[in-house]
Amino acid sequence: MTELAPRRHPESEMLAEFVDGRLEGSELSTITDHLLECEECREIAGATAAFVREEEAKAEAPKQRASPWWIGLAAAAVLVAALAIPLVRDSGRWSSGSIRSLVAAAPNDARPIEPRLSGGFAWAPVARVMRGAEDRASARLLLADHEIQQALEKRRTARTLHAAGVADALLGRTGSAVAKLREASELASGDASIRSDLAAAHYAGGDYEASLQEADKALALDPDQGEARFNRALALEALGRRDEALAAWNDYLAIDDSSEWAGEARERLARPR
Repeated sequence: MTELAPRRHPESEMLAEFVDGRLEGSELSTITDHLLECEECREIAGATAAFVREEEAKAEAPKQRASPWWIGLAAAAVLVAALAIPLVRDSGRWSSGSIRSLVAAAPNDARPIEPRLSGGFAWAPVARVMRGAEDRASARLLLADHEIQQALEKRRTARTLHAAGVADALLGRTGSAVAKLREASELASGDASIRSDLAAAHYAGGDYEASLQEADKALALDPDQGEARFNRALALEALGRRDEALAAWNDYLAIDDSSEWAGEARERLARPR
């Protein structure tokens, strides 16, 4: 019987360059394809990304500086050590995923879902072919999702459920996103951001009535929640309630008249009715 050749993993230096965002072209494509298939390397790269974020956070503290070359060498050292010894799967510091990591990993050329998610996601045009499926997601987004799901397994809190629900929404797992965000909203009933993201998940799943209800609940908690106002207008538009949708888009522009999200609101207002 012919034995399968062992899987070849990327060199530690290449993984470090990927984490640092310095790969381009064929090298980036090669390592992205590998990470989509190799859980071991995703865990190693995720651990390194968490380490780099910790060092960058330290560098932002008063009277502290960190040079990019030092962070790169340290990241490579972490990868060398991780490849040389068995992976410690239960180490808490390796599971530092959060919505911030999703914001950093989200694509900037096209957003995977139409509604807005809280946490500071930058505006991007809606993807013509919605990029919900995991096999179409970027490796960085998959790494962030992996960290977040690990954190959720260790501790089920409103914060970890919220982050996991947002990750699910970005990756097209709308049913799971709704379930996690609903549970998060029950644990943190006064959090308008969770309610708004639940509205976004419902919208992404095609339940526009539920989306509208959750957006209204978010706005009852925080009338100036921009993401909730945006999602409410989307839901009304999808439900065919045109006059109410026009009023909702103007309500959004009352609190945001200059961002790229505001530009989209104006474009929607100008569409033929």
